Amino acid sequence: MATSNSFNFSVNRDVLIKDALIDIGAIAQEDTPSSPIIEHAARQLNLMLKAWQSKGLRMWKSRNATLLLQKDTQSYSIGFTGDHFFLDSELVETEMRVAAIATDTIMEVDSTTGMAASDNIGVELDDGSMHFTTISSVTDSNTLVLASAIPAGDAVAIDNNIYTYTTKAQRPLQIIEARIRDDTNFDRPVKIISREEYLQYSDKATSGSIVSIYYDPQLTNGTLYVYAPESETVNTLKMVVQYPFEDMDATANDFDFPQEWLMAVKCNLSLVLAPSYGVQGTQLKTIAALADGYLDEAMGFDKENNTSILLQPEQNWSDV
Repeated sequence: MATSNSFNFSVNRDVLIKDALIDIGAIAQEDTPSSPIIEHAARQLNLMLKAWQSKGLRMWKSRNATLLLQKDTQSYSIGFTGDHFFLDSELVETEMRVAAIATDTIMEVDSTTGMAASDNIGVELDDGSMHFTTISSVTDSNTLVLASAIPAGDAVAIDNNIYTYTTKAQRPLQIIEARIRDDTNFDRPVKIISREEYLQYSDKATSGSIVSIYYDPQLTNGTLYVYAPESETVNTLKMVVQYPFEDMDATANDFDFPQEWLMAVKCNLSLVLAPSYGVQGTQLKTIAALADGYLDEAMGFDKENNTSILLQPEQNWSDV
């Protein structure tokens, strides 16, 4: 018998909800759950997945992201309505081909490949700051038009950096790694510090180059504090961030999870729903054991390979 040669098995939101309801005996296999039952189960599913975000880094939810820096800026709003923070998959980079002056809106660049009207754009100005606006139109392979002109008193030299992207990234849950990238694509590590460490810096306003960052996740947008503020914007801040799970809003939504996690999601949803349907005693214990087991297996599989860890005994100085 020939194998399928297929690797794309998945289930959508309502199919998994029905399976979870069958597992706890709430419905029979031939039944179709009513709309109120589906709505209740979908709420519980989203609540459970959001709670799982507190379990820490999942390798498949780490994303490479970029923050475009602004001269002399101590903090940035990180999120969908914040500053210019986006996933690396969105980034398009080029350089100026022809110099521009104040009030210009037409930019002659090396290439407009990957750019489109309404994309966000950052133009490196000669004074070391960044002019942020959107693209009004892309004329040809080397020409684009800005929605907002180069500010009065500024100019853009040949080879100045141009960055464009379409959509700002969501608020990350945490920042795992960070580095400064200069305009020669050389990376320099940046230390991620605690709130206490950041507050202890005496002079947070004097500009230089970023050596450490502190991230406060907040609610809608997070706040990223940098030390020291960049004195110019030829550099970008590159980060690996833990991205939030996507909401399960609609009937046919696929899960923002790898296949290896689907059984854990279903069994744990069964456990969450069980009290609402009067599941008790031995049956509840069985469901709980399955839920815990599959979740442990998924989390054990979901780890980075080829890493090392250093263990050393705690030194009790009173014994010295």
